[in-house]
Amino acid sequence: MRHRRPLAILLLALAFVLIAGDGGWWHRDWWRGAVRRQIDALTPPPPLADMSGPACLQALAASGAGYTRIADFTQEPGCAVSAAVRVQTLGGVGLSAPFAAACPLALALQRHVSETVAPAAERTLGSQLARIDHVGSFACRRVRGRPGGPLSQHAFARALDVTGFALADGRTVSVKADWGDPGSPEGHFLRAISARRGPFSTVITPDDNALHHDHFHFGLRRPAAG
Repeated sequence: MRHRRPLAILLLALAFVLIAGDGGWWHRDWWRGAVRRQIDALTPPPPLADMSGPACLQALAASGAGYTRIADFTQEPGCAVSAAVRVQTLGGVGLSAPFAAACPLALALQRHVSETVAPAAERTLGSQLARIDHVGSFACRRVRGRPGGPLSQHAFARALDVTGFALADGRTVSVKADWGDPGSPEGHFLRAISARRGPFSTVITPDDNALHHDHFHFGLRRPAAG
């Protein structure tokens, strides 16, 4: 055992030289990069509500959503849409009308339709999703229209109000007409897609208040500066 200790010390010293030495075949910063990659792998990405505009636009371009980039815009009193896009399709599904959205909302909707809504339609209703019906995203107003209240998520185009869906077989699903019958396939479908918050900060259904008796509100929290 006494003869092995100097050999062990020599091997450790040699390893240190190889790792730390400028001339070693192992660059001295290799271990820092390895540790950094491990930390990055274990660190979850920021919520979509907190994504920067450039990062979001890059992710949206790779997501498969149908959209065009439009100019950012503002409107008094303090309503502002940054990283603005006009959305035409989500998850390959058409819309009752294109709508303007902040990029994080478009990306959240794209993921929710692809991962939750479209699969739930096929699983629960036995048909592919053909269209999403909505009443828009951007509206420069305050929460519930209260004077002096905080600006709504809609004031930043970070929420979409969805009224229903059309299926490839010709059937339609309406939040107003079908939410009240949870035992029906349509009612089950509506509850399945609204129960999973997924990427959204806020999901409001008819059970939450009378103002939402005929639509879902899918939203992301307002920007930190808003």
